[in-house]
Amino acid sequence: MEKFDISVIIPSYNRADMLVKVLELLSRQTYPRDRFEVIVSDDGSRDGTEDAVKRMQLRAPYSLTYLKQRNAGP
Repeated sequence: MEKFDISVIIPSYNRADMLVKVLELLSRQTYPRDRFEVIVSDDGSRDGTEDAVKRMQLRAPYSLTYLKQRNAGP
């Protein structure tokens, strides 16, 4: 199991476009990419969030984990 200095946890629901922008911006930041992870927690989105994050996983220069649950709200 990898150990990271920072975990960026992003809860999301039906915000695929905004989420992709955030994930892309995280690719451009200056903190070493091998020292942080990003975890997306999807609350049952139906707007293509899952596909968008899975595409980002293929090209993200950092560790990107996608978790999905049935919509349960905050």
